[in-house]
Amino acid sequence: MQNKADFLDIIYTTRAIRKFTQQRVPNESVRKILEAATQAPSGGNRQPWRFLVIRDQDQKEKIGAAYLKGALEYQQKTLQQFKEEQEHNSNSYLSLHFSESPVVIVVCAEYRPLVGDKLGILSQPSSIYPAVQNLLLAANYMGLGGVLTTNHRYHEAEIKTSLGIPESWVILTMIPLGYPAEKHGKKSRQPVEDVSFSDFWDQEAEF
Repeated sequence: MQNKADFLDIIYTTRAIRKFTQQRVPNESVRKILEAATQAPSGGNRQPWRFLVIRDQDQKEKIGAAYLKGALEYQQKTLQQFKEEQEHNSNSYLSLHFSESPVVIVVCAEYRPLVGDKLGILSQPSSIYPAVQNLLLAANYMGLGGVLTTNHRYHEAEIKTSLGIPESWVILTMIPLGYPAEKHGKKSRQPVEDVSFSDFWDQEAEF
């Protein structure tokens, strides 16, 4: 029972970590975290994930510049606004300092639309994101932290070219990873009774 309690504690305390120390992340820690990611379930056990681990500073500078451009476009803010608010806004801080992350893990899947789907919706995310969650939980367990990001999508082609990612593959997230400069811990969440129903929409949950 104690092990189960410890596992729930990892779930309850895993936060989005966007600020890191400059302590080097050992290769063995990265390997264990990725092994945890690959234990996630996937449709048909196809295991469609690929993990590109970026440590090279030049590469981090390239993808960091693209990430910043995407963040500015998404939030419709100026670079000066990001600089002014970075002390109290961790999103702005990460956008400005993405390339300083000790490690960046680029998570990819081969483009494979759902069969018969005329909209071209990817079938892979449902298999990829459980692996990403495993990765983040394992990182917390090992004293590390990270965050799932999506600002890359504004300049994905540029990033793929920089990293040599084939055209047929897509980037689903880029995860900055390192030892936290901000702590994991309890999060502010709505009571489960406020976000759950029983049998019919808006019907009070019975548990």
